[in-house]
Amino acid sequence: MKRPATSAAVVAVVLAFALSAAARDEDENAGTLDEVTVSARRVNESLDDPPVFVETIEMDRFAGRFVTTEEALSQAAGVTVRDFGGLGRLSTVSIRGSGADQVVVLVDGIRINPSAGGGVDLSTIPPSQIERIEVIRGGDSAFYGDGAMGGVVNIVTKRPAGEARNDARLTYGSFNTLQTAATRSEGFEKWGYLVSGSYLHSDGDFLFENNNGTEFNGNDDYIDLRENNETDNRGVLAKAYRALGERAEVSVQNEFFFRGPRRPRDGDVSVAQRA
Repeated sequence: MKRPATSAAVVAVVLAFALSAAARDEDENAGTLDEVTVSARRVNESLDDPPVFVETIEMDRFAGRFVTTEEALSQAAGVTVRDFGGLGRLSTVSIRGSGADQVVVLVDGIRINPSAGGGVDLSTIPPSQIERIEVIRGGDSAFYGDGAMGGVVNIVTKRPAGEARNDARLTYGSFNTLQTAATRSEGFEKWGYLVSGSYLHSDGDFLFENNNGTEFNGNDDYIDLRENNETDNRGVLAKAYRALGERAEVSVQNEFFFRGPRRPRDGDVSVAQRA
């Protein structure tokens, strides 16, 4: 009665040795795979092969024209800019119908949305300091965390040039509207700097239809002159970098913005419209 059990045990041991030898042969013949690195990129790291829902607006296309940051951004598909008060006043962005607090706005990859919530005032970012604007729509915006349900706007400012460069611009238009900007940049072997200043002024004294406080009665409407609607915006950008190697650098930057607008008089109750 014990012989069959002994024979089965011997067969099991032989099979175990055979499988072990086959496994060793397979391990010896198997090649070594190269190391694979998987990483995620954000929008401002590559422009050569962007995702489908990323749109880039180069500011060079507006050279020689009077343009504001909000006007340039509104060129992107699905983007709506809401102005509250006209030139140089509060302007917020909406992507695909989202609220201003559902769009993350970055400057050089740094989030500038208010911590208490709400949208970013685009009029506080002078266009003369911008190199390009990147707009992300769709699921890729999830990489940027809370508040990016509508999308992401990344504003990339100018970088110090390799050679010394001076740039000055001046535009003038109706209502005594003046826009000036000056930039100085220079790059060396391992470091560089950039300083840019801008100024925007407008009297804002345009004609509009005054409803005389009676919205539904057009008999007493008249053409009036908007007064006390002056805008004065000033901005300064300073940035510098130092290379630490082929793939590393340290950079610092700071931006200052000053606004001195005047409110319309109390009697101006209607929405201003250009004649």
